[in-house]
Amino acid sequence: MKMKKIAPFLIVAILTACPYKSRVPLSDFRKSVIDRTIIGEWTGDRQGDMPDVGLKIIRFNENEYFIELSGFEHGKPVVERMRGFISLLDGGKILNIHSLEGEEGFYFLRYRIEGNDLKMALATDSLLKMDFRTIKELKKFFEKNMGKKDFFDKDMVFHKKEKTAEGKQG
Repeated sequence: MKMKKIAPFLIVAILTACPYKSRVPLSDFRKSVIDRTIIGEWTGDRQGDMPDVGLKIIRFNENEYFIELSGFEHGKPVVERMRGFISLLDGGKILNIHSLEGEEGFYFLRYRIEGNDLKMALATDSLLKMDFRTIKELKKFFEKNMGKKDFFDKDMVFHKKEKTAEGKQG
């Protein structure tokens, strides 16, 4: 039996709630906009659940990001590479993420920037029990329900890495 590789942040989410996975995204990636505030290198909150997690978000093209999440699983380094794009909904900005390593489907992260922190929360399957067939159906359900308790898991907090004198983040 082949084990599926799960991103470190998904492991954290699974410990508290099950992330929702969809066959369809929340919007067409070709209509997505780039939010420059999330581009950069981030580290997991040392006081929280993710002290050894690194997050790198790079602009991939006009509409998408390349996302690299690194951490440790059973003491061994793991890296998950994903693509992502933003859907602007009435209830906020949602990052649609899709693994570049063969796993099909989309996960959804509500995000916001607070100072030098990036706060992200995975949509859970607590209220999302249906398998939506169209973007329109999924988006309508999100906009109607995303303000409800338990729609998203607790926030994962990442701190922006400061740039060094050479202009590199470190």
